[in-house]
Amino acid sequence: MNILMAGGSGNVGRNLIPILEAKGHRVWVLTRNPKTARDLIWNPAQKFISDSLQTPIDVIINLNGFSVSNRWTVENKKRMYTSRVDANDTLMAWAQKQTQPPHTWINASAIGIYPSLSTLQDEQSGFGSGFLADLCKQWEAFQQDIDSRTRIVILRIGIVLDRHSGALPSLKIPTAWGVGSAIGDGEQYMSWIDMEDLCRMIDFSIDHPIQGIYNAVSPEPVSNATFSKTLAQVMGRPFWAPKVPAFVVTTLMGEMASMVLNSHRISAQKIMTAGFQFNFPTLTSSLKHQLKK
Repeated sequence: MNILMAGGSGNVGRNLIPILEAKGHRVWVLTRNPKTARDLIWNPAQKFISDSLQTPIDVIINLNGFSVSNRWTVENKKRMYTSRVDANDTLMAWAQKQTQPPHTWINASAIGIYPSLSTLQDEQSGFGSGFLADLCKQWEAFQQDIDSRTRIVILRIGIVLDRHSGALPSLKIPTAWGVGSAIGDGEQYMSWIDMEDLCRMIDFSIDHPIQGIYNAVSPEPVSNATFSKTLAQVMGRPFWAPKVPAFVVTTLMGEMASMVLNSHRISAQKIMTAGFQFNFPTLTSSLKHQLKK
C-alpha cells in the first residue's frame, strides 16, 4: 500500500516506518526539512503539502504533535494545540482534493482525554477536564469532517515505553542511582504500552477492518508505586526512597504535574477483542525488552 505519514520523524514514526517498509508498503513522510527520497515538504500552519506526490495514497497515518512533555508555557501550549489541529486540517484539505480519498486514516490521540480515576475506563467512558483532555477532544474532532468512504481509526495512546525516548530514559536515572521512588501517594494508575506493540497496533489497524476509537495501552495498567518498584527490580536496583510529595511535584511542574499525578486506569479489551495480541502485555516483560543489554 501507499502510505502518507505525518509525524514520521518522531519517536513512534522512526520505529514504525521500518516495520511498514519490511511488509512491502511504500511510505512518504511529511516534514518541514526533507532529507531523503521519501520525504515531502509540508507546513501545517500554512495548510501546505507539496504537490510533487502524484501517487494515489491508500492510508494516512497522522502522528504529528509537539510533545506535551515540554514545559506548559503559554507558547508551548499553543504549539501543542496547533501542531495537532493544523496537521489534521491540512491533511483533510489535501485528502479532499484527491480523486480517490484514502481508504484508511489512522490518527493518534491520548488517554489524557479521560478523567482522572482509579476505576477501569474504556472507550465509552466520558471526557476529563483540564488542558490535556481539552487538547485531545480538539485533536479528535477532525473525524466528523472526513469523507465517508475513509475508514477512521483513532488510537488513544498511553505512556509509551521505549529505551531511547519518552518517559523511560528519564525514569531510569534516579532508579539507576538507587533513589527511584513513587510520586504523590503512588496510588495513581499508569496505563502504558511498549513501543513495539504500539507500532504493531498501528500496522494491525491498516490490515484489519476495525473502525472508531481504540485505547493503545497494555492490558496491565499499574499504580505509580508498582511501576517504580518494578522498574527498580528489572534494573537490579534498591527501592527504598520515600515518596515524592504531590505538593513538591506541583511546585516544580505547575499545571504539568497533572501528567504524573492524575490516575488513568485504561482498558485494552476492545483492541484485544478485535484480534490484536500483545507481545509485551506485562510491565515486567516490556521493561526487560526495552532495558535489555
